[in-house]
Parts: sequence; C-alpha cells; structure tokens
Amino acid sequence: WLTDDRVPVANGDGTMAEYRMNVNNLWTPLPVAVYNATAVWAVVYAIEVFLITVNVFFWALFDCYLVTMCFVLNAQFHTIAAAYEKLAWSPSPHRHSGIRENNDGFELDHYDNLILHIKDNQRIMMKFNDFFDIVQPVILVQIVNGSFLVITLIYLTLLMYFTGWSIKSLPILKFFSGMASLTIELYIYCYAFNHIETKKNVVNFGLYSSNWTAMSIKFKRTLLATMKMNAAHQRLMKITPISIVNLEMFSKVMNMSYSVVTVLLNSNSTQTKEME
Repeated sequence: WLTDDRVPVANGDGTMAEYRMNVNNLWTPLPVAVYNATAVWAVVYAIEVFLITVNVFFWALFDCYLVTMCFVLNAQFHTIAAAYEKLAWSPSPHRHSGIRENNDGFELDHYDNLILHIKDNQRIMMKFNDFFDIVQPVILVQIVNGSFLVITLIYLTLLMYFTGWSIKSLPILKFFSGMASLTIELYIYCYAFNHIETKKNVVNFGLYSSNWTAMSIKFKRTLLATMKMNAAHQRLMKITPISIVNLEMFSKVMNMSYSVVTVLLNSNSTQTKEME
C-alpha cells in the first residue's frame, strides 16, 4: 500500500498527473516520470520520514518539558499554600501546665515563619515568570497553528469521506491521525495552564486560612501586603487580551471547529449541486 497508491494532481496548464503516495506528499521540483521512479521516490520518502521524525522528536521534548514544569509549579504553589495555612495554628507548649506562656515569643516565631514563606513565594513567582518567558512565544504559535490545522483536517477528512474515499484509505487515516494528535496536544496545553492558574489562586486562600485573627497588627499588615502582592500578579497565558489558554478556550475551539466545518461542507454541497 506504500508503493501502489497514487494521488491525482492538477497541473498549472490544466492537465492531470498521478504522483506516488508519500508520507507528507511535499512538493518537489521533479517531473512526474522522475518522481515516480522507484529509486527517486524512495529517496524522497526517506527524506520525508527523517523530517517528520525530527519534528515529532523535538515537539515531544518540548511538550514533556512543558507538562513537567506545569506540574512542578503546581506542586510548589500547593506546598506554599499549605505552609501559609498552618501559620499561627501551632498550640502553645504550656496550654495544660498552668505556666504563663510568652505570647511575644510565640508571635515572633510565626512572624519569622511568615517572612520565610513570603521569600519562598517570591522565588516561586520568579521561576513562574521565567517559565512563561520561555514557553509563551512557542505556545502562542502552537495554539493558533493547531486550532487552524484541527479545523482544516476535520474538513478534509469529512470531505474525502463524503466524496467516496474509504474510511480505511491512507489519506483519510493520515488526516485523522494528524487531527487526533493535534487535538490531544491542544487539550494538554489548555489543561496544564488551567491547572497552574487554579493552584496559583489557592495561595491567597491559604493565607486567609491561617490563624491571622489571633496575631499582632504587624503580622496582619504583612499578611495583607502578601495577599495584595499575590493578587497583583495576574500573568496568564493569553492568545489575545481577553482569550486565556484554559479548558474554556479548548471548548471554544472545538465548538468553532464544528461550526466552521459545517459551513464549509454545506457550501461545498451547494456548489456541487449547482454544477450538476
């Protein structure tokens, strides 16, 4: 099935030519007779296999790095939120002994812990910003390109099926495989950034869950300043100023794909009927 399938192609002068099926069917500046020769076709086939292998390898590396860093940052945000939540809840060691406890020392210990957690929080935010600086340009290109390709591949797959191609034919299987892999990739991106956004918002809830009401004014003011600092950090992965990369955006892309493909198929059906 790799050597016998051929694809009819319309030339610029209106004539038709049949090219042997290849991995990506990339354009090559070769005459039909030369391209269809077994030796030349095998060389082109090997080049396309190499190109697609390198492409898949590098994108797999990037996706692994992206997912790993997202889950690492999620764990860091969860850890710092849990640490904030435990502030000032430690019981006094003399609460059952009748010995008068030193409230100043008790509050000082928790205030020192708060300062340490704030420094850890700031370091995590710096790593978060560094991570976004690295992946943001690539993610934006991948999201836009992936959304366009998903719509295109869905349309081409359905169009070929409705025009008589077998669902088991090689072109349809290639289009469907590409569509499935791109859809999974888009979902991973949207899920990862949705998850990291949720965990980052939990940090302030951890601060509020501490026993801040029993502490001094100094402790309360520092905690409030930390909450404002976290609330002011609103860096999100965005395609446009109002379009955030999260699961909601993935749902919108899928809905848009359905709408666009439906319109294109209806338009193609109308044109076919008019030609008949």
